[in-house]
Amino acid sequence: MNYISHEIFGAVKLHLYTFSYIYTMKTTITILSLTSLLLLTSCHYCRIEPEEYFKVDQIASVQMLFESIARQPEAADQLIATAERVAGYSDIAELAPISPGISREFGYARGECIGACAVALSRLPGIDETLIQVAVKFLGEAGSEEISDTVNAYSKVRALPLLLESLARQPEVFDIFNQLSITLLGVDLEEVEE
Repeated sequence: MNYISHEIFGAVKLHLYTFSYIYTMKTTITILSLTSLLLLTSCHYCRIEPEEYFKVDQIASVQMLFESIARQPEAADQLIATAERVAGYSDIAELAPISPGISREFGYARGECIGACAVALSRLPGIDETLIQVAVKFLGEAGSEEISDTVNAYSKVRALPLLLESLARQPEVFDIFNQLSITLLGVDLEEVEE
């Protein structure tokens, strides 16, 4: 009798351990599944379409165009045509609208390009009209339909270091940098007396 009660107790104990193990595993799997689902649905980049994010790459790809024009101004038309074909756009309007999901990255890329334009202007200020026209064409004017205030705000913080470097290199052409800043960033660099 004592032997039979030990067997029954052992079988019940085994069933309880098995039940506890299965219950714990189901709970763990459920928690992990819910956590993964929440992380995936809250992921910022998961909601961005690849075509949208490609716009950031497109605008970033024209950064060297400004330096190239400053090096060879007589080849500006050929360089611009090459940039249009390779980057896949010939005017900022082709990239519009810029979705809020990529505003920050797009603004940063645009700002780096504006900074590159400022550096090119400091190297060869005599081609300011060409460089600013190219910048407007590829990067868009501040306050335009294509460039939102949010995108422009991010552009400003990325353009500033190179704009400052360019101003320090060529302070005598301040007016050209001011024109660039007003046109592309919407900021007048001159002090306003009150």
